[in-house]
Amino acid sequence: GEFEEAHQYLGKLHMKMKEFDRAVESFRRCLELRPESALSTVRLDQGLIGLADALRSKGELQQAVYHYSKALVQDNRYQLVCLLKRMTAYYQLHRYDEAELDADELLLNKVASS
Repeated sequence: GEFEEAHQYLGKLHMKMKEFDRAVESFRRCLELRPESALSTVRLDQGLIGLADALRSKGELQQAVYHYSKALVQDNRYQLVCLLKRMTAYYQLHRYDEAELDADELLLNKVASS
């Protein structure tokens, strides 16, 4: 409904203002307002990705990876974006093998869509 969408936009605003703690709160509230099964796939993906981005900006890389991975489980149109962002978080965590797996997946998807 309207309220989770408002929290999603509020989260985006906090990100632009570099208020990452508040962005995390807004994105979490967005996801809490409705169970995942009731959310549209697009809104769920955007909420999860927004939350992961805010966590990554705060330096909470492990939590960011968790939420990017959760978004990747969805059949979503943001799969390549999630892979790229998760790959970056893995790299920042010095988890190079996992970053390389995501890079390979990105390349396979790019070739397949060509």
